[in-house]
Formats: sequence, structure tokens, C-alpha cells
Amino acid sequence: MQTVGLTWEHSFELAALLAAAGGALALVRDRRARFVGAFLRETAVIGLLYGLWRLAGTLSVTDADGALARGRWIARAQHDLGLPSEHALQAVVLGHPLVVQAANLYYATMHFTTMLVFLIWLFVRHRDRYRPVRQVMAWTTLGCLLVQFVPVAPPRMFPQLQIVDTGMLYHQSVYANGFAADQMSAMPSVHVAWA
Repeated sequence: MQTVGLTWEHSFELAALLAAAGGALALVRDRRARFVGAFLRETAVIGLLYGLWRLAGTLSVTDADGALARGRWIARAQHDLGLPSEHALQAVVLGHPLVVQAANLYYATMHFTTMLVFLIWLFVRHRDRYRPVRQVMAWTTLGCLLVQFVPVAPPRMFPQLQIVDTGMLYHQSVYANGFAADQMSAMPSVHVAWA
């Protein structure tokens, strides 16, 4: 399953256009025009964050040996601390193909859409709560972007962990079909943070 999105360059261009249009509308006295202007400026911020995420994907430092070592360390620490494993979770859901396929589809396509719909709803219906939520989203995204520069191999790359790559199992992988994603910078996942 190939995901489609704007390039980082197009995201930055779109963010600049939205910010300029939003700034111009802020000068208009009409209340609706100012609302639309504020909405466009906030959309520009989201476009900028998306562009930064896409740019970080092109800059990630790939160090396969280090990524594998860090992935093993995380799996060992998780086990030593007695935390639940992905294998245990998969044991519960693998017998339900529709649930797994729905989760795969959501992971691959809805992280951006649901966040966007949520932010629009919050902006329109609960404006007083919008800015703090947007700030948390921005800082979370920044944290995920910074961590991407320290590659970590995801658990599915370790056969001894007995984790099934459900995306590959059901032909829904975001890493198949020629989509160029850096699999070593998927931990932590912006998909999960935004979803």
C-alpha cells in the first residue's frame, strides 16, 4: 500500500501561501474574513510541521548496525522491565484478520487525516482549547523528528521476537510497492503520535 503526500518543498510553499493569505485576511474588518484568516494561518503551521516531517525523512542518518543494536537493546529492556510485548498483543489480534487489516489501513492512511479533522473540529468548535493542543502536537512532532536522527530498527526486523509484519502479511505494507520510507527512522512513529 503506497502512501501519497506532498513533498517537503510543496508543503513549505503551501504553508507560505496559506500564511500570506491568512495574514492578509487578518487586516480585513469582517469577522468571517478574520476567522478564515486565522484558520489559514493555523493550517500553515500544520503544513510547516508536515513539511518538516517530510524533510527529516530525507535527512535521516542510516546506520543499520547501530539501529539494530538499539532495537535489540529496547527489546531487551522491555523484557527485563516486564513490559508487555508486541508479540503478546499480536497473539490477541492475529486471529481477527479484519481488525488487523483495519489497523494497518488506519496506520498507513489516517494518521494525518484524523489529526487534521480533529484540529479543524477543535479550531471551529472549541477555539479556546485549540492552541494548547496544537502546541502539544507541535512539540510531540518535533520530538519525533529529533529522534529520527538516531535510527532504531523496528521490532519486526528481529525474527527471534516472533513478531508478524502484518502489513506484509496482508499486502498493506507502507514499505512495499516502491515507497521509499526509511524503516530505521520509524521509531518512534509520527504515525502513532498523530493518530
